[in-house]
Amino acid sequence: MSGLSLAAVISERARAEYALRNLSGRLIQLQDEERRRLARELHDSTGQNLVVLQMNLAVLNQRFSRSDRESADLLVDSMGILDRVVKEIRTLSYLLYPPLLDEAGLPSALQWYIDGLVQRSGLTIDLRISSDVGRLSQELETAIFRIVQECLTNIHRHSGSSVARIALTTKRGQAILRIRDEGRGVRAQLLGDPAANPSSFGVGIRGITERVRELDGKLRIRNAMPGTIVEVILPLQREDSGGLKETPRNATRHRYRSSNSPGAER
Repeated sequence: MSGLSLAAVISERARAEYALRNLSGRLIQLQDEERRRLARELHDSTGQNLVVLQMNLAVLNQRFSRSDRESADLLVDSMGILDRVVKEIRTLSYLLYPPLLDEAGLPSALQWYIDGLVQRSGLTIDLRISSDVGRLSQELETAIFRIVQECLTNIHRHSGSSVARIALTTKRGQAILRIRDEGRGVRAQLLGDPAANPSSFGVGIRGITERVRELDGKLRIRNAMPGTIVEVILPLQREDSGGLKETPRNATRHRYRSSNSPGAER
């Protein structure tokens, strides 16, 4: 193959990789938009209809004849089932896209998610967020939230660890996220950059890899002995009027345990 032909092949491959990256980024964006739309529909339409149904059943329960004990018990049982459905729909809506992410920002959204997760899973989660991590761009906040969500899901399902530690800081124009567990760890060939061997990972890590690449960031998986550390470094994008980027000073620490455990802290 001549030098000219080789250059043409390299150029064509570069264009194909660029197009693939743009497509991947667009798919992630569309997925996030669809999650936001579904969450809004579940909350504003389905959720509200179920609340109206709750109210109707409550009125019917007050008017129901107590002489028909079997029917009265069936109505009360139906009301209990509906209460659980309403809670599940609300939780599903928030997991698809937590409104706190738009309304209050990333720290509040992460605290809300962790608070719910420890109640469902029994994990102990240590969350540290640099005190100056304020509002970031919507794209960056969404990416960090989804990365934490996916990593904690993997820890709960696969690591065998009962503890997770999350640290989010800023330094020299970058957001640095570290998530650690104390579980069984991963195989040596999976350490490093997952983008180098994407076929060895599941859908979750591949999704994280695509998000990080779309934001021109870096992703590394390291051995924690015991456990595993996932480190993500992303260019920092702030939404503030002055366009200033500050370096972190103090860190706020939040320790969460399941609400039914002794000494639970909130």
